[in-house]
This record gives sequence, C-alpha cells and structure tokens, in this order.
Amino acid sequence: MLKHKRVTFSLSEEIINLLNKSASENKKSDFVEKAISDYAGRIQKDALNKRLKEGYLANAEQDIKIAEEFYPLEQEACGKHVLKEEA
Repeated sequence: MLKHKRVTFSLSEEIINLLNKSASENKKSDFVEKAISDYAGRIQKDALNKRLKEGYLANAEQDIKIAEEFYPLEQEACGKHVLKEEA
C-alpha cells in the first residue's frame, strides 16, 4: 500500500464547488489524487508525442531517401517490379 502524506494547498471557490459536487466528503482525497495522476499522465504523454514528432520530422528527409532507394527492391521482392522503358 502506498504511503500517503497530508498536503495543504489553495483552490479557487469554483474548483472547490466542483470538487464538492463531484466527490463525497470522505472520497475527496481519492478524487484529487486520481485527477492529478490522470492530468500528469496526460502531460507526460503529450511531451512524449511532441518528442517523437520532432524526431520523425528531423529524420524525415533521410527516411524518404532510404525509402526511395529501397522501393525498387521491395517491388521486385513482391513481384510487382515494373520494367522501365529503355531510353
């Protein structure tokens, strides 16, 4: 079981009202813990997606060159190779 610590923080009246409507008195800590965990997970996922996108974009030109280089070999291996007309 995870060890819990008591923390104190301030919330706006609007958020307190939302919390009161959303969680019973004895479940508020669980509600806040889950909300923070979900939100932090979303932030981490978004950060990972951003890093992946940046990596894909940084390598895009090289990836295209590799794909173009191997395309004829892939077509030949799949039996779809089309002979180019001789000039």
